[in-house]
Parts: sequence; C-alpha cells; structure tokens
Amino acid sequence: MGGEVQLFSFDRLENVFPKVLGALPVTLLIVVTALAIGGLLGLFIAFVRVHHIPVLDQLAVVYISFVRSTPEIVQLFIVYYGVPLIAQALTGVDLSAVEALYFVLIAFGINQSAYLAELFRGGFEAVPAGQYEAGDAVGLTRFQTFRRVIVPQAVQLIIPGLGITIIALFRNTSIAATLGVADMMGKAGLIGAATYHYLEPYVAATVIFLVISIALELLFRQLNKRVVFGRRQTA
Repeated sequence: MGGEVQLFSFDRLENVFPKVLGALPVTLLIVVTALAIGGLLGLFIAFVRVHHIPVLDQLAVVYISFVRSTPEIVQLFIVYYGVPLIAQALTGVDLSAVEALYFVLIAFGINQSAYLAELFRGGFEAVPAGQYEAGDAVGLTRFQTFRRVIVPQAVQLIIPGLGITIIALFRNTSIAATLGVADMMGKAGLIGAATYHYLEPYVAATVIFLVISIALELLFRQLNKRVVFGRRQTA
C-alpha cells in the first residue's frame, strides 16, 4: 500500500552506515585513552598489591572492590557530575563548560584501572619468586627487577585476559552516548532523532561493533598462540 510506513529500509541503512562509521574514531579514542590511563594506574596498583605496601595496599583493595562492584554507568555519572563539584569546592575552577568526552575518558580510565590492576597482579604473582632473588644477585633494585624482569614475563601471561578486557571495553563504550558524546551510539541516536528512523542507524552500529569485536577476538587468539608457542620454544 502506498501509505504504509516502511519500518526498515536497506536503502536507509546504506545511507546512514557511513555516518555511523564516521564516529568510530571517537569510540576508538575512548578505548585507547581508557587503556592508557587504566594501564598506568593499574600497573601502579598491582605493584602496591604484589609488594603489600602498608596503607596503600588496603586502599587499593577498597578501590578495586568499589570500582568492580558498581555499574560503569554509575561511575560515569559520578565522574561527570562529581568532578566539577569537587573542582569548584577545592579550587574554585568552573568545569561546566568542559566537554562531556573528557569526563568519559576519565571515568573509563578509572574503571579499567581496577580490572587491569587485578589482571596485572595475577600475571606478576605467577612469575616465580626466584626472579626477584636473581635481580638482587645482579645488583638490581626491587623496582628495576619488577620493571625489567617481572613485567616482560608477566605480559605473556596476561595477554588472554587483556584481550577479553579490551573487547569488553570496546562494547561498553556505547554508554558514553548517555552523556551526549558523539561516538557511534551517540551518532546513531542523533541520526534517529533527526530522521525519526532509529532502527537503521542502530543496526549499523551493531554491525560495526560485531565486526570489530570478532576481529579483535581473532587477533588476540592468534597473538596468544604465538606467545604460548614462544614460551614452549624457550622452555
């Protein structure tokens, strides 16, 4: 019938797909920045926990427990609304004009730090304790042994878990759209609001998320095989 509303159109999907794909760099920026922040902070936290540094170890346990026990979207809103209030109260600086994307980067970085800290800790503790004694024997400090000897060996052990973490992070970036960030999901929502056709842009975003997630899974699977093979060759 001529007046029938077409709920889904491949022509519309073909039209909106490049527009949604064009927002992929924003999504990847969130992933890369969150991994950079989370990796550095997580490495420090893991070092504190592995060496049981007084006070800091207890604070790290509470921090990790809080972050891993609360939903990411709650953390996102806490950072978005809480950081400006704290900055205003402590320094008098007004952050109301700061783009939401920056708060998203901070929130995801904090979130990843807790997960990466536990991932790193597991890898570090799997390295034989005798490696520290070997470092002491050649005159390395505790930190030098940790950085030059323990970390390179632990990296081989954490690759499988790291792959899962990165894929989950990539998918979870979709919640950034709740703050109006124009990532892929945000762009899909904007297109839907402008055209009153939401299905096609969200299908486009789904396809992109699916393809990249599968590609990342295959990449880390192959990387893990090479690392395992390298360990066997060394052994």
